[in-house]
Amino acid sequence: MSDLLTLKAQANESAERRGHKLAWSGPYHGESRSVEYAECERCEAFVSVSTRPMPNEIDVGGSAVAINCEHTTESKVAS
Repeated sequence: MSDLLTLKAQANESAERRGHKLAWSGPYHGESRSVEYAECERCEAFVSVSTRPMPNEIDVGGSAVAINCEHTTESKVAS
């Protein structure tokens, strides 16, 4: 189980490599886990992070960490 700051850092690193610029919402702290969401300011791709994902979830996931940004031409975008 990772803390929220570590998961956000991992998500930011992955999304930035794909050309996204994330804007994070405030975290939600529940009884057993914390969750936070972000959306790319350029293309609206999303990412979510969860400190204790449900059995059918992953700790870092979403289109911002899976696909390249539609609105970037930066050379560091993964192919």
